[in-house]
Amino acid sequence: LTVYGCTTNSRNSDNIYHNINIESAFNNDVIVNLSEFVSDLQYIPIETKSDFLVSDIDKITVSNDYIYFCCRSSQQVYQIDSDGKFIRKVGQRGRAKNEYRAVTNLYSNPESIIVFFGRKILYFSAKTGEIEKVITPDNFADINHFTGFSQIGNGSSVILYTKEQENFLT
Repeated sequence: LTVYGCTTNSRNSDNIYHNINIESAFNNDVIVNLSEFVSDLQYIPIETKSDFLVSDIDKITVSNDYIYFCCRSSQQVYQIDSDGKFIRKVGQRGRAKNEYRAVTNLYSNPESIIVFFGRKILYFSAKTGEIEKVITPDNFADINHFTGFSQIGNGSSVILYTKEQENFLT
């Protein structure tokens, strides 16, 4: 579960926004057990071999059969199975149309791994790791830049983009 947001408004009369005082939280240590939030926890050791050494995992997404993650330093996306066995590298870092320079976000569904990089949304096959589709602002009239991307539970996608210095949600 990830929650994030930003605003310049601080309406509080209707309890629409809640302010969290981070500074006071540091001085008020409370032990919170993970069991209060999850009913089952599984540790998956990731396979280690000379051609598959990972560190500093930054982004992670899980589908029915696979786990996908990105390493912060290499910006490479990897696919492993539910036992932690290396399956493949997904895509490639670079500047070509079907490559990504940095991974802003990572999503998956049973058919695809979706890599979001501010200028591109790349879809890779979950079965082969091959590129399926590339979406860029060039595919749309008057869109300057993608600023956000997310998948909704029903498989639909949400794209936040900039058009003539204004933000839009599609």
